[in-house]
Amino acid sequence: MDDSDVFILDTPSNTRDSESPSPIEGIPRSYTDDPGKRFSFGLTELPRRSLSQPVPIQQQVQGRIVCFSDLDEGTQSAQAKALISPRKRRTPKVPTVLNEFFGVYCLISRSPVKHYKNRCYIGYTVDPNRRIQQHNGGREKGGAKKTDNRGPWDMVCIIHGFPNSVAALRFEWAWQNPEKSRVIKDLALKKSRKETPFAYRLRVACHLLNSRPWNRFALTFRWLIPLEELPFPKEIMPPKHVTKKYGLVEKSTSEVHSEKERFLKRGDCQLCGEDIKMLSQLVRCPALTCAAHFHAKCLASHGLNGE
Repeated sequence: MDDSDVFILDTPSNTRDSESPSPIEGIPRSYTDDPGKRFSFGLTELPRRSLSQPVPIQQQVQGRIVCFSDLDEGTQSAQAKALISPRKRRTPKVPTVLNEFFGVYCLISRSPVKHYKNRCYIGYTVDPNRRIQQHNGGREKGGAKKTDNRGPWDMVCIIHGFPNSVAALRFEWAWQNPEKSRVIKDLALKKSRKETPFAYRLRVACHLLNSRPWNRFALTFRWLIPLEELPFPKEIMPPKHVTKKYGLVEKSTSEVHSEKERFLKRGDCQLCGEDIKMLSQLVRCPALTCAAHFHAKCLASHGLNGE
């Protein structure tokens, strides 16, 4: 509220005229017991001070009134944020160890419409078995806009084994936009005239698998439909450490306990010897007979130095 919102129902005595009409209907120009107060409608009454003095601003939030004129600027900002946007108390989450799946897949359209037939779609998923059902079910079932009414679709292959969703999503975008990705845009990859859309996408994927940072990951190239397998381009084969597999992705269970208390017995990093303070920094050997623990950065540096 500023000065423009404050109405002063008073006039100098020498200009009052009992005969003249009231400027506001229903409110007299003057009355007998006029204490000379200033009214700020909707809030409260304040004794009128000199007009040269700043008007204290009041704000009422959830039944509380704060006069900001008595506070310094830093306190005003903190008080306002605390009143307007109170922090909600959330129940702390129990830290768990997750064995997550991150994959980037390629679909081929089997539409009877010639314009859509054999088109490819690149996407990211954490559950390929569920995702293909969503694409074939349309947008109502959670499918993508570009696959709606252009199917049915076959999920031919998927690349998985990314360490996190960020790495997988970056690979997805580069696979979708090879002409824009700074990783391979200098190669100026284009589909040849005799090349099928899927063969072109496979060639782009091989270039990405040989580019950083993905050439450092232990990835798996899986043919979900083995009958659709195409030979990798001779000029750009995937790295030797990339595993090739066939068949649908099956859910895997881990014998490592998911609760932090049962998973982690406090120990030091086997490489640097320092304590592992945070669960997000921990890497553990999956073998049940081995109790080796490492910092993720220490193990990564050790592996890279061995190249």
